Amino acid sequence: MNPFGKPRRFHKIRALAASESTFRDFSSGVPRPAEPFDILIHARATNKCGQDHKNWPVNSWERLIAALPANLRVASIGDPNGAHKISGTEDLRGLSLDRLAAHCGSARMLIGPSSGPVHFAMHCGLPALTWMGEHRHHYYPQWNPLNVPVVCFDTWQPHVETVLARVRDLYEIASASHSPVRYLVVATKRSGHHAVTEWMMNLDPSKRQIWLNDCVSRNLSTPPYCKSSVPTSRLLPKQIGEALPRDLVTVSGNERFTSERIYSVEGAPLSNIACLPEAKEARQIVFVLRDALNVAASYRLAFQKEFSKQGFLGEIVSAAITTYRDYLYEALGRTCILGDLRSKAIFVSYNRWHIDTVYRREISRILGCELADAERGIVSAFGPRSAFQSEKTPAHELRTLDRWRDAIDNHELQAIWTAARDAELVRAEREFHGSTIALTDIEEAWK
Repeated sequence: MNPFGKPRRFHKIRALAASESTFRDFSSGVPRPAEPFDILIHARATNKCGQDHKNWPVNSWERLIAALPANLRVASIGDPNGAHKISGTEDLRGLSLDRLAAHCGSARMLIGPSSGPVHFAMHCGLPALTWMGEHRHHYYPQWNPLNVPVVCFDTWQPHVETVLARVRDLYEIASASHSPVRYLVVATKRSGHHAVTEWMMNLDPSKRQIWLNDCVSRNLSTPPYCKSSVPTSRLLPKQIGEALPRDLVTVSGNERFTSERIYSVEGAPLSNIACLPEAKEARQIVFVLRDALNVAASYRLAFQKEFSKQGFLGEIVSAAITTYRDYLYEALGRTCILGDLRSKAIFVSYNRWHIDTVYRREISRILGCELADAERGIVSAFGPRSAFQSEKTPAHELRTLDRWRDAIDNHELQAIWTAARDAELVRAEREFHGSTIALTDIEEAWK
């Protein structure tokens, strides 16, 4: 099993091990500690096989621990001769495997570079935030047989800010892993669903809601392709393995409240939604639909590099309009691809939601929330990427329903018309979005 042996023999043995092994949870049946730790860290400190480049600097560990909330209990694990005890943590180095398994089985997450202790912890069902400079895809699924939530950066020396952002995300994901799924929000990209989802989170102040944004799973991929995404069998944010210093999980409500989960997926084929475990678990499946013309125009602003090659008639817009059309026809009852899940599906017109208070109240009642409507406030945390306007812009001032006008200055109106308008789609949009479809203005502008 030596990874430095002959490649052909090693790959054959590894393939057999991955396909024919039976895995068990090492923490199963082991007595849990009376006072569990929140976070375990493995501060690797060894030059084994000349691999000291895998060690994360002590000052980086110390900065990370200092930035964590003071109420979290953190412990250092590993071999005393091969791992540091970091200031501000308890010392659990040198424990027997049974005692270590007990701590791994009761903690919230483990942090550290790819190593034996990381693999052991994952075999105890413990979510892990790890990093390695090569072959990170092995964590999905060969090195993660229990399908725990896992983050794996593609570097041996991540920035502290990046690690801290993912610690926050993974900690909330792990904390809410047994909480009920309240909403599965489904939309194309550029649909306005970020604003609708945050509005939904504020409708019920008696709950603590954890929103995992732009999720994929092993059996569900969504455009555009993300090279860092190699997910588990359950939904996780698409960019959770990407070294970005921003949070991908949004939380509302007090920690003392009962927690619920919200997942959003962007651009998933309708037929795949019905196969998601989260769709079956969710109390309600909420589809957010924004008219095709403004979706296409927003794609142009969001994906300028692709547009320089493809334009409105390229694959990126064509795929989005096709998916949107499928959602629209399902909303109008022309198809029944969702099957039994159709009874808990809610189809929201972003166009009407954006301008019509009465419509928002109607949607809130359908969602079974206590408030008739919630203040939409200013542009959401995702605002600069989703609305192309200042974060301080009031929600009612967003130009999300006349984004198509941005195409006029670039002499692309005919192309966007061809991409996002045909007679059947127009009829369906009029039926679903009502008078919010600005056909007259568009026709005048085209002339």
